[in-house]
Amino acid sequence: MLRKFFQSKRKKSKKNFNVLISEQDRGYREYLTRLIRCNRSGYNIFKSTEIERVFDFIYNDMDIDIVFFDIAAEKNTNNIAILKAIKPKIRLIHWSNCQHPEVIEHLYSLGIRTFCLKDSQPHVVLNALDYVNNNQNILYLDKQLHKCLYLLQN
Repeated sequence: MLRKFFQSKRKKSKKNFNVLISEQDRGYREYLTRLIRCNRSGYNIFKSTEIERVFDFIYNDMDIDIVFFDIAAEKNTNNIAILKAIKPKIRLIHWSNCQHPEVIEHLYSLGIRTFCLKDSQPHVVLNALDYVNNNQNILYLDKQLHKCLYLLQN
């Protein structure tokens, strides 16, 4: 009977998330990599200069859970729509300096729910990562993008 009281509880194993950082600028790519590695040790990080690389991972049966991307670097926004059609549960985080409300609204219509600026404080980016892991339908908008909020509420 006493053994029951002193037995250690099993710790739930956390899933390791596979994160692809799609960023053309090497400095930003390395910054984001270090930020995630230092603060979220259970994440596997892959790097690329273009979002099309996600398709290579999918076709090689590697599961990518989260993608950080910058719409300004994308040649074709149809890749985002195709990616969401092939893998609807993939979580996409728009990480950019783009603050145009029309662009944010377009990305929202494509299913993007998480938006951060590249000059966001580290805790903002980490919060976005946590939010997107807990519920991919929550709208997470960097406070600096407040002017875009009225478009997304309609």
